Amino acid sequence: MQKKFASFKGLQIVVSKAVADDEVELRYYCEFQNQRPGRTMTNRPDQVLLMVKMGGAWKCGDKTPCATYWDEGSRPEPQP
Repeated sequence: MQKKFASFKGLQIVVSKAVADDEVELRYYCEFQNQRPGRTMTNRPDQVLLMVKMGGAWKCGDKTPCATYWDEGSRPEPQP
């Protein structure tokens, strides 16, 4: 795991979806620097992470692959 994340370049939240007042699902993907100089590898497919609010702080819950129907009812995140 430490070797894999040595090449970690970034994480982008693509879409968020409120499930309840204390739960939100985030669709995201990660980018890693490829072993070849100047190349970037994107970790696909997108993943969905459940975030749960506990005691005023957001905690990570389950992580699952993104299903094709997941975008229904979601809100796209602003892109830079």
